[in-house]
Amino acid sequence: MSPTEIPKGEMSFWAKYFYTKVCLEMGTCVYVGVQYTKLPELPELYAALKRLVDENPPLGLNIFAAGVEDMNCNIVQTPNGPVKPDPPQNLHAAQLKEVDFSTVVENLTNFEIHDFETVKYILQRKFEYGSFTKPLWKVTLLKDNWLIFSYDHAFIDGMSGANIQKKLVVILNDMNKNNGSYSGIDSTYKITSGSPDDNFGIINIYEKPENTWGFATRNLLDSKIYPVLKSSAKALVQKIGLNPTWLGRFNEFECNAKYVVQKNRFIDNFQNVSITAKDVEKLIGIGKKHGNVGFNSLMGALLSVSAKNTFVLEEQSVPFMFLVSERLKRKLDPESIGILIKAEEETTPILSNALFDSVGLNHTEFWKFASQVHADMTRAIDTGNGLEHFNMVGLQDLVTKVKAQEGSSPHFLFCFSNLSLQFKEKRFKEGNGLKYAIKDAVFNQSQVYADYFTVSSIATPKGGFNMHMVYQDEVKKETEMLLANFEKLYKELINSV
Repeated sequence: MSPTEIPKGEMSFWAKYFYTKVCLEMGTCVYVGVQYTKLPELPELYAALKRLVDENPPLGLNIFAAGVEDMNCNIVQTPNGPVKPDPPQNLHAAQLKEVDFSTVVENLTNFEIHDFETVKYILQRKFEYGSFTKPLWKVTLLKDNWLIFSYDHAFIDGMSGANIQKKLVVILNDMNKNNGSYSGIDSTYKITSGSPDDNFGIINIYEKPENTWGFATRNLLDSKIYPVLKSSAKALVQKIGLNPTWLGRFNEFECNAKYVVQKNRFIDNFQNVSITAKDVEKLIGIGKKHGNVGFNSLMGALLSVSAKNTFVLEEQSVPFMFLVSERLKRKLDPESIGILIKAEEETTPILSNALFDSVGLNHTEFWKFASQVHADMTRAIDTGNGLEHFNMVGLQDLVTKVKAQEGSSPHFLFCFSNLSLQFKEKRFKEGNGLKYAIKDAVFNQSQVYADYFTVSSIATPKGGFNMHMVYQDEVKKETEMLLANFEKLYKELINSV
């Protein structure tokens, strides 16, 4: 079959954006890991992966461009010296012809899940585009029965990673019921599951905005007029010596850190913060008693307040970004696979000096702050603003947009992504007669092209909470002080009950 005869799948502009970022060395892969009670033997795992791909066609896709041999933007030698070409933009998806799972699964069972070198190795992984034999994902087996699913972001979001891990353990246990023998199984699999009739299972929720007068006016306000208003308001407040609380959330975020976005630099430091199931339960209960502040909102508020006297040296608000799944709102299967998210922005109330008194956190002031953060986050989730922000990408030149990020300061203090409680049903838990059960879970990514540090979190099957923090050397001191503050503050809230 010639390249022109290969059935093509349509990619969303958001998938093309992720591809462009990776090729321009401004994006990383994502991973979701689970700790099994025991790992399957390789032949059994190969058989399960064959079924996983067969039942989930997006896993059998790669990215191609018409007439382009090198999709990976490798450096080429020219008479004027080495040149790294820009990534092509005439992109489409196409199905792999076959895959050898012995090259997809890597056995690193001497490596620890929370070891920095392990995290860095997995997080900085890049996959090969334009291949009919190599998928855009990998399975890594680590010490203590950890199985990591790492993947290119173009077709799969964070929640999809958790869904894929769910589907895999269900398949393994289903295979075990049949008492099949998998010794000597061929690791190579010819892929025939996808169909161009349903776009190979790719779900696209993104649409370019209509270029109407209303859209043009909003865009003008957001991009031109609003920044000028913020700058003028701040100058006025400073000139006449008003308290910065007068400025409210007009205030421009100023950070004492010197980090700017750089190519091919996503992780200098990493920490894992684990909150026990008992403490999570207490935090949820405390939030309910103080105006029904949700757990996600409470985490956002605690992380923001922890920035006081670390990143933030004066009274001002801070912006952060949080990611939201659109599956429920669009009535999609909760376990569907794809890029099905939006990004919402929150600018907190002023981090005032009144948040702290002589003995520590001023609880009255903190719960006022947290309640406002919760109200803002709840309102944002219900709106389409975050999706409209994503849709704007469809009107932009992706190469120019991505290149413009280099050398700029991050827009947000942090990006917060929480996959919530996963693997809680009986079909995943120990003690239910399962050969393969899930004990623990992790989620990690890097968004340091947009923020000073990235927080990726997931609740464990037993109800605990794992937070992975990724940050750069330029903000090492500030981030580690913030993390120390965070742990101190959430424990202080728990002890206040």
